[in-house]
Amino acid sequence: MNGKVVLSLLMLVAGISAQRGARPVPPQQGGSPLVPPSQPKQGSKDDVTIVHQEQDISPDGTFSSSWETSDGSTFSETGGMKTVGENATQTRQGSASWTAPDGTKINLSWTADENGVVFAGDHLPTPPPTEAIPEAIQRSLDWIAKNPSPDAKSQ
Repeated sequence: MNGKVVLSLLMLVAGISAQRGARPVPPQQGGSPLVPPSQPKQGSKDDVTIVHQEQDISPDGTFSSSWETSDGSTFSETGGMKTVGENATQTRQGSASWTAPDGTKINLSWTADENGVVFAGDHLPTPPPTEAIPEAIQRSLDWIAKNPSPDAKSQ
């Protein structure tokens, strides 16, 4: 009898787990009930589809990929291998654009190679402009460089 009860309980637990998609349920925090995520409404901004997609991967290691979605977002990237000295490195160039929640059109471009990656876009933060060193301070720095102190010479 006990075996049948245990087997029944195991089957019940397995059935419940399968219904939940076999993904863990996050623990409740603060005693609030778990609310399933809302599904996007048909025709809403959240209902975005891919309207165009292309991919090409060549045997020589070059590739290109691009897509566009129904909300106007785009992505395009090309790349390949480059030999620098005795080393091979991957290169990539690409761009992406989308509309931010505030309605601003975002354009991002990038280049990646053996020197790293460089991103460009009007929305990215930039350092403040550097001002020229005042002439009097520059003269002082030049004089210090030409006339090191005796203590600096011994170090």
